[in-house]
Amino acid sequence: MRRLASFPALLAAVLGLAGCDVFERLQNDRVLAGVLIESPGVSQPDQNVNLAGTVAATVFFGEVDKGANPADAASWRTTGLDGATVRLTWDGGTATLAPAGAAGQYALTGGALAYVPGTAYTFRVEYGGETYSGTVTAPPRPVLQDESGAPLPVVQAPIAYSQLPDPYVLRRDGTSVAFYAVTALSSPSGAVNASAATCTNAPDVTDPMAVVRLFLDDGAWRTPTFSLAKADCFPAPAPQYGYGLLLTSVNKVGGTSLSSNLFLGSGVVAGSAAASVLPVH
Repeated sequence: MRRLASFPALLAAVLGLAGCDVFERLQNDRVLAGVLIESPGVSQPDQNVNLAGTVAATVFFGEVDKGANPADAASWRTTGLDGATVRLTWDGGTATLAPAGAAGQYALTGGALAYVPGTAYTFRVEYGGETYSGTVTAPPRPVLQDESGAPLPVVQAPIAYSQLPDPYVLRRDGTSVAFYAVTALSSPSGAVNASAATCTNAPDVTDPMAVVRLFLDDGAWRTPTFSLAKADCFPAPAPQYGYGLLLTSVNKVGGTSLSSNLFLGSGVVAGSAAASVLPVH
């Protein structure tokens, strides 16, 4: 069993959502958190850079226990539910997510998945004779920018480690929800693996509490710039080839926009990342 909430602002955010349907949905005990993310490939043959991209979907499905005092958000807990049939569907495609180890976790990487900007994706969970669902539209791929607002090249000019700015600033247009990640690269081939990032502000999609926070209190991810501390994000110059920079922009849908049998804190997310390779010597 995992804690769903550990900060007082969560309940305030929930109750701040107007409408009588809000209070009805607070009585529901099933919670769904679905995430679809595209990570880009980077290919620049003339610079010997070839990094693979991928598309991945994850779902947490479980039940909420609000305890003896439902007004105390810090006491809410979630328990994952196994045995569900979990699918992601979109115009022209469908994919089935498989159990991913932890209770209530379902996932799929690659395979039948496809990310098409502007396409509506529906997360659909069938369990105990009921269907739980949420639909989100995939946003356009973002443009990764430097501190001045200039687009970063797919492969940047090599830089000496001592010349890396501190902090290293990433920028993007708008204030949609966005996450950054920096990954150390041992060579110019392979993949930019955000799950092994040296630093990131992305929520842990396997943690129901982190995903619920994203739906109810997303201010930390809406800033136009992100300042990356050198010691944390770029910890060493060697023996690495350099670093892969990722900026993921997402659309999220939650609350009363999901099927009416879901807990209010449920939600679904779709997003795509922009990438830039920074060779360091």
